[in-house]
Order: sequence, then C-alpha cells, then structure tokens
Amino acid sequence: MYPQTDKRAAIKEIQKYLFTLSDERYPEIPRIPIDGIFDKETESAVIKYQELKSFTTTGKVDYETFTALYDDYVTFENELNTPDYIFGDSALPLKENDQNEDVRALHIMINELRKTYREIPSVGNGAYFTRRTADAIEELRAIFGMDRSRQLDKALYKRMLTEIDSRKRLEEMHE
Repeated sequence: MYPQTDKRAAIKEIQKYLFTLSDERYPEIPRIPIDGIFDKETESAVIKYQELKSFTTTGKVDYETFTALYDDYVTFENELNTPDYIFGDSALPLKENDQNEDVRALHIMINELRKTYREIPSVGNGAYFTRRTADAIEELRAIFGMDRSRQLDKALYKRMLTEIDSRKRLEEMHE
C-alpha cells in the first residue's frame, strides 16, 4: 500500500481500477491512462462509473464510490486468478490491437513477471493487446536480452513460461 499522504499513488490506484473495469466489465467507462493525475478524463470515467452504479454523479471518489470500485476490481481479479497460461503456437505472434483470450493469458503472465521485474509496465488483465502491452513486451525482451520487438513471438513466450516456472519453484522451496 502507500502512505495516505501520497495522493498520486491513490489516484493511480483508482485509475487502475477504472482502467481494468472499463476494459472488462463496463465498456461504457472511457479508458484512461494510469498516470496519477486526476484530470478531466479521470473525472469523466468516475462520473460514468457513478452513473452505472446509480450513485450521485459528483466526479469525486467518495467512500461509496471507492468501496464499489475496489469491490468490483477485487471480484474481477479473483475470477481471473488462474495459472492457465498455455495457448497454442498458432496464436503467435500476438501484436498490438489483437483481442482474444490469448492476450488475457499474456496479461496474466506479464503481471506474474512484474512481481520479480518491477520495471515492466502495468498492463491490466483485459483481452486487448494495447500500447501498454507492447511496452511491456519490449521491456521483457530487453530484460531477457532478446531482439527488440513489440510482439509476443514463440521465443519470448517460451522464455516467459520458463521464468514463471522457475519463480514458482523457488517460492515452493521457501515454503
């Protein structure tokens, strides 16, 4: 968590919830950047969420709005909490603007790797390969010393699986 005085971190958390929910549950919510700045875009997304929940539409994140956002986000995260990363080679390469369940699995893999490599950009959990997904792929390729690319190919996919497997084995050894 973050200190209560860190408003930028709090705004980023709210934006993360809105971004994920707009991607997965409420497409009516405009997609916003997760940048820690409470601007008109963020306010508009909050208002839309409040409308969908039949709350008073203030554009401010009060206790009721935050609690509902958090509960929706946690419910969604729990539904996605699966180790099923495997998809067929015919799905590869995955690239920007692809949209399918393989992209969702890729996002779960990236989020798992972010536990070790904090420099990997956050990607959410949606089924849409965004610019942020491409940024994360590019960072992973740099971390693993691979050729520069913004697509998930077979070589990077296998390297990611190996890394996740190794990390899980280390965790099991420390339990």
